[in-house]
Amino acid sequence: VPMEVTTEGLDSTGSWFIVDFPSTELSTDPFYVGWIEIPPDDPFPAVGMDIHDPPSGLNFIYVSSSSAWGNLNTDFTGFEDVNLMMRALVVEPSGRLARLYPDGRFEELHTSSEITFSPRRAASFVSGPAQIKPIRRVFSVSDCSSPKAAMAPEALGGYNVYRSMTPFEDVSDAELITFVSDPAVTEYTDDDADLIPGLDYYYRVTAVYDGGESEPSNQSTGRVFAASADAQILIYDYDDGDLLADGGDMAEDEFLYNLMLSELGISMDSVIVSEQNELLDHFDLSNFDLVIIISGIYPQSVLSDDECQMIIDYLDGGGQLFWEGVDVGYNYGDEESSSETKLELYGHFRINWEYDGEPAETGNVRYLTTNPSFFGCEFAIDYGFQETADHYVDEISSDGAVIIMNSQEADPAPEVSTGRMSYYHSATVGYTTVFSGVYIGGMIDDLYPSTRARVLGSILEHFGISNTGVSEGTALPKDIVLSQNYPNPFNPATSISFAIPRDGEVELAVYNTLGEHVETLVSGNMSAGWHSVVWDATDASSGVYFYNLRFEDRSITSKMLLVK
Repeated sequence: VPMEVTTEGLDSTGSWFIVDFPSTELSTDPFYVGWIEIPPDDPFPAVGMDIHDPPSGLNFIYVSSSSAWGNLNTDFTGFEDVNLMMRALVVEPSGRLARLYPDGRFEELHTSSEITFSPRRAASFVSGPAQIKPIRRVFSVSDCSSPKAAMAPEALGGYNVYRSMTPFEDVSDAELITFVSDPAVTEYTDDDADLIPGLDYYYRVTAVYDGGESEPSNQSTGRVFAASADAQILIYDYDDGDLLADGGDMAEDEFLYNLMLSELGISMDSVIVSEQNELLDHFDLSNFDLVIIISGIYPQSVLSDDECQMIIDYLDGGGQLFWEGVDVGYNYGDEESSSETKLELYGHFRINWEYDGEPAETGNVRYLTTNPSFFGCEFAIDYGFQETADHYVDEISSDGAVIIMNSQEADPAPEVSTGRMSYYHSATVGYTTVFSGVYIGGMIDDLYPSTRARVLGSILEHFGISNTGVSEGTALPKDIVLSQNYPNPFNPATSISFAIPRDGEVELAVYNTLGEHVETLVSGNMSAGWHSVVWDATDASSGVYFYNLRFEDRSITSKMLLVK
């Protein structure tokens, strides 16, 4: 294949040379052609570096000083990691002359046309029997003491999207499903109605130019999500595969799922469990009554700001979130390092991140005690001390939330706070959150009643999800019951639990020591059973307050102390 090559910028004569390419080396595979001029006083010319490394066997360099073709990687030491070439391929002969420009333009010429070249433009001139067309690549420049050379990219025309039901490297092994004509598009949604739920699909993308398309992108995987119409709960497994339950023998998502089905009477169709660290945007969170997030131990994956914003939008729309995880404060609640979006998400728990906790070798939680106003009674729970789930357990305090579970006060003593689990309900926005720095699967179970079932059952009850969890506070009382607020004394928030024997109108209000009405916490028709409400006394003054429960012709009053 005769190829005419310019030496402009390398040879002071500015003349043109025609050299024969070794046609026996050619195939229909892409190859790379270039030029090296080695004048006596400058053995290292400028080098245009292709950022896409070509195969070593397809690098062809013509050396004018020796009038021979060579291989960049094998014949020239010092240039093993770079090339100074244009990527090319052989196409069907056309018999026409053509001019190739580095900026990507391709111009057909009549045989009799007079050809001129700008002294400022490095160009190649090719003639039959075959054309050599450039495939667009971006070239950078390496300064090797001679004039710099660079190839400008051609305009991007769009993208081809390929799909397969099995992993693939070559796009010829996949189906071309669409051409995205707008180069500015950075996201594509495959909404093919024929996709099969539950199966994984594999995708690669190529950039498309006038002269061809790029090598395939990295491979992405997608799965069709077919949610049951009855699904209430999403368990989002984001713990990097850590085994956090039963002393490190079971995954926490598997444990919670089995507990719901085997001991809490929740149907299989009511619960969806994500794949490990699945993209959150695979799910429409608004479809679920409750989202449970399980994050792992340090070092762990952290949700992106976009994913955090999805959760914020879900909560601000009245959603409900139960998050189990250590280091959540470190990753999402650190004023110095967390992004504004992550801080906003963490703020929905209405807690303060007090301390990062200690490594499992030192240990954090030996046992836990429950808040009776939330769980119906106070009981102690042994925890997997110094096990996998006891690694850097967050210490928290209230910033409006109710602390519903505390760890021991000594042996080992916490650094700042015994708080390990919290509950908050926003009366204005309507969302509800429970944060837990401990894992339910890390708790050590009693044979009967099941401690872990009591804990998860009570949490689900507060989210309005009925279950058959064993709890001393779930049985219907014969009369109205008003529990002591917890904590007491408190600042600035406390939780008040009460129960009614049957459906009916309920009013729960707060009064000061003068008998003046301060705030109504509940007013309206409620179902029989236990209920809990949080009084946020941020705007109230320190002192004694009374809270009064009215149901039918019955009334009960109790006292609480706000200390600021």
